[in-house]
Amino acid sequence: MQAMSDFLHLKMKKLLDDPEIMIDQLDAFHYMFVAPSEWDYKEREDFFRPIFVQSGLISKDDHKDRLLFLSDLEAIFYHFQRNDSFIKKEFFKRWQRSLMCRISATQYNNLSMKLDLIETQYSSFDIANSMFYPRVVYSTSFSVTSKDIKNNLKTFIEAKVDFHDVDIDQNKILQIMVNKIYNNIRDKMDGYDHKNVNQKYKELMVPWIIDTKEWGLDDNSQTKLNKPISVFDICAEIGSNILHDIRHILVDNIRKQCELLVINDQYSSDGDHDPCLFSWLCAILEYGRYSLEELISTTKTNAYFESLYSTDITKGAAMKVFEAIQNSDIHTNPCIIFQKDILSSNSIFLYEKANAVISIDISLKQTLLSYSLVDDDGLTTKIFDTDYFTANKCFPPLSAFYEISDGITLKVDQRFVSFVDENSSGGLDPALLLNDITFKKLQEIEDILNIDFLPDNNLIYTRQTHYIRAFLIAYLFYINALISNGILNNLNTDNTDIKIGYIISIEKLLLYYTFSGKKEFTKHIFESGIIRADDASKKLRIITQGEGLLPVIQNYTQLKFPIKTYFVLAQLHKDYVHLELNQVITCSSINEEEQESIILRDEIIHIQNIYDSLGVNMWNYIICNTSLIKFCNIHDGDDVHKFLDLFSLKARSTFLCSLEEYISDNVGDIKRDSLQTKK
Repeated sequence: MQAMSDFLHLKMKKLLDDPEIMIDQLDAFHYMFVAPSEWDYKEREDFFRPIFVQSGLISKDDHKDRLLFLSDLEAIFYHFQRNDSFIKKEFFKRWQRSLMCRISATQYNNLSMKLDLIETQYSSFDIANSMFYPRVVYSTSFSVTSKDIKNNLKTFIEAKVDFHDVDIDQNKILQIMVNKIYNNIRDKMDGYDHKNVNQKYKELMVPWIIDTKEWGLDDNSQTKLNKPISVFDICAEIGSNILHDIRHILVDNIRKQCELLVINDQYSSDGDHDPCLFSWLCAILEYGRYSLEELISTTKTNAYFESLYSTDITKGAAMKVFEAIQNSDIHTNPCIIFQKDILSSNSIFLYEKANAVISIDISLKQTLLSYSLVDDDGLTTKIFDTDYFTANKCFPPLSAFYEISDGITLKVDQRFVSFVDENSSGGLDPALLLNDITFKKLQEIEDILNIDFLPDNNLIYTRQTHYIRAFLIAYLFYINALISNGILNNLNTDNTDIKIGYIISIEKLLLYYTFSGKKEFTKHIFESGIIRADDASKKLRIITQGEGLLPVIQNYTQLKFPIKTYFVLAQLHKDYVHLELNQVITCSSINEEEQESIILRDEIIHIQNIYDSLGVNMWNYIICNTSLIKFCNIHDGDDVHKFLDLFSLKARSTFLCSLEEYISDNVGDIKRDSLQTKK
């Protein structure tokens, strides 16, 4: 490993010394490493990435795309997709399966044949005219020597020619015949390409050996030469083992005809090879293409007129690199970050020397609380989460009270209207609430929040703005009470003795419909008592969900963004999509400071509720296809009235609610686990 890393380092140093190279820093380079197709991806990662790190060409913290791996088979596949390639025009179609035969020399008289059954698939890159990708279905390899072919030819001749009563040296004449037939195949196969394939195919079928007079044999010796012999007649006998292996591969792994590509692989060869041996292998494979016509297509020609060199591998790898760059610059696949992974960074208050950080994340779906103790270096020493503060307390999400579609509607206990009217006219007076923070009004708000225990006739629906805002203020007051009681009573810590930093994030849609913006929301934060206006040490950061996510994104992608880089953040919700155009405004620095970005523009796009849409479509399909349902004994029979209750509105509502609950509880975790497995 040390020798290889030293070699790579010296080669790159020599490259940098070249005056024609206008790059003088190793950090500017990205790398593509072409490995044998027999090495799987894990072997390449585990063995070669540490070598590149040790050589100093890359860092272990660099993004994975700084060093890309490619198999030689993939490089060949990409090389054949160049615009001027005959193979691209004739062979590559989506889901097509092809048998690629790569013939290379291990010694002059010994050829290796690699058989790869590949399926053409679309690239993972979502860009126009992206190259196809080869998925390997089955691979095998074997070797063939000149001696093997000659021995098979000898056996074939002995079976076709009767040497009895011939007054000559049988072995000598056999050897002469074998050598001449073996060498003459070059004349038959030369020029066999896509331009005159039909003509050459006919030549391989026409008689080649008509009589044996040229070897000095009389007519009596031809009793077993019942008919003239063509090249294909010989291939059928001497190539039976090769054709058996090909049939075995194809019968087990294809559903329809595949294409056959035969390649003179000079890239993998150790030196020159016997041209006659190569010609015989090509002839055997061409015979196989027609003898196995139920498995191999005969509508297209072979590709063994294409010789493959190391420069072609480099070109194929370069095509893949260019596509990777294009994809990275323009169509990078989205990075999916789950909500539970979005944690606000305590480093916001690193230079303010906060002793603790309180994080409040408010959305329709849930409200999360956390209290983090921070040391002098800004590192978290202990975290108390939502469960700690809400133990044995009612703490429902705001979605239990707010319904948002074309506007916002508040669904609340009738007592809340009276509660608001008692404390204010047109809004909630926080001063009146703060007079009794510990019990009376806290208990009253908690009873109002406990919506699950209220009968429907006690609920009212309103769109009046002052009630909508008042409810959220009361909700903030309740949050303040939960946090204060948790800190004072359970943590034995007085808020006034420590410096606390507050990070409060709110869902943009909720902020849009309840307050006019951050300024008004900030005012109500102070009014709720979460932060005291007279607190000289207060540290407050209010953001909408999605702001301040740049460090989280960088943690996922391992990238440092240049200043003024743009990126789009899409927050997915069940009934709307929130899009934000962001721009990076600070440079990445060597001291690991987190970069910052600003939101240039954002927009909320309302969509049909995905749970309702999926559920309704599934329900309608079930109704139209009752054969999908296995009825019990009670509902079985011809009388449709017996099971009409199965399709009632009540059953429909139950189905939709159960499906939404199942998807919410299970599908997200399944997708999350799948993505984490791929990392």
